[in-house]
Amino acid sequence: IDALYFLYNDIMPIVWKQLPDLKVNIIGNVKDFIKDIDHPNFIFHGFVPDVEESFSCNKLMVAPLTYGAGVKGKIGQAFEYYLPVVTTSIGAEGMQLINGENALINDDKEGFANSVIKLYTDKDLWLRLQSNSENSLHPFSRNKLKEQLLKIGNTIIRDKTSLTDFNKKFKTPNSRVYRLPN
Repeated sequence: IDALYFLYNDIMPIVWKQLPDLKVNIIGNVKDFIKDIDHPNFIFHGFVPDVEESFSCNKLMVAPLTYGAGVKGKIGQAFEYYLPVVTTSIGAEGMQLINGENALINDDKEGFANSVIKLYTDKDLWLRLQSNSENSLHPFSRNKLKEQLLKIGNTIIRDKTSLTDFNKKFKTPNSRVYRLPN
């Protein structure tokens, strides 16, 4: 909710000065909580069971998050659909994003608005961010998980840590005991 007010009150007035016809499509059941936003270019769609059409029909995604932690699901979904993203450092947190490489990251209203305008009007920048979308998801991919599990396994073997020692060290009342096959 806070991000929507930041977007509507602070960011979009700057954007609309240069791009007066730019429409903002809001997905999610938030309209019940926001009664005082009424603008023809700020459209509330409510709950959308399948975001594919919404993500495929829009040029970019904005996530002006002002608080939160961890991986942001909608930003990850935007990358799945090769949709370039403008977000804040809070939105980028936990995502391993690099400003200008796989997203545009700005915390202040002018910088954020200018990033939206630049991404909307600069085809080369848009194509660069779009082409890097898939790389943005690599840290969360099955290949990365497999790589991490192999690294852990190799560390256990390299350090000659037996599973018995491992089980003793990490045993909790509800934990399983792991055994190597004979």
